[in-house]
Amino acid sequence: MWAMFDHFPKIVTKSKGQLGDLLDTINHFVMFDKQGFAAREASIRVFAQIIEQAMFTLKIAPDCEGAVACQLLFQSLAGTAALDALLEPLLDLTTRRM
Repeated sequence: MWAMFDHFPKIVTKSKGQLGDLLDTINHFVMFDKQGFAAREASIRVFAQIIEQAMFTLKIAPDCEGAVACQLLFQSLAGTAALDALLEPLLDLTTRRM
């Protein structure tokens, strides 16, 4: 399952940073196996990469998708050490986007 997740940035690149229905798919992946997601540093980094792509499309609606995806990541990893390494870079992304 997670091997497929690792290919999602390619979809985001093809759609020029827009997540669309992929955001729902990511949500299902993360919620279905929350503990597995928190344990897979590679998938967390993939998700962070997707967030960065989605936040800087220079289009208002898709950029909002990036913010929603970032919120999903924060909520899904709340209370785990998995978020520690990415918290600062993700907050920096948010600040840059403002």
